[in-house]
Amino acid sequence: MDSGSVAFLRELLAETGWLERARELGVALRATRSPGGLLLVGTPDDEPWHLTAHLSDEARFSGLPQLCLLYTS
Repeated sequence: MDSGSVAFLRELLAETGWLERARELGVALRATRSPGGLLLVGTPDDEPWHLTAHLSDEARFSGLPQLCLLYTS
């Protein structure tokens, strides 16, 4: 989008409260229980742990153990 379209969209959404709610969601999604942590959101039907396994594999392959994820049920 060009800057004019962005400004127009922000103006339209400003009255709805949507921008504030989107900002609050962004802040919540960036918050983790530990520094450098990752919050993965999904429903059981969307197989979030399938994605988690791939992220963990990629972290290991990249030599980034701090990004490896553990899941215990």
